[in-house]
Amino acid sequence: MLNIKQISDMEDYDKSHEIAQLMSKLEKGEQSARENGWISSEDVKEKLGL
Repeated sequence: MLNIKQISDMEDYDKSHEIAQLMSKLEKGEQSARENGWISSEDVKEKLGL
């Protein structure tokens, strides 16, 4: 039973770490947009090929 808890703890850690990385990247993107200006949704679609 102890091993299951350890695996669960590791999964929780991995998820928390990934969320922290995502939030950091989102903050960097928002800061860049504030400094350099936002792009339109049309430009986003064009860059993504949608």
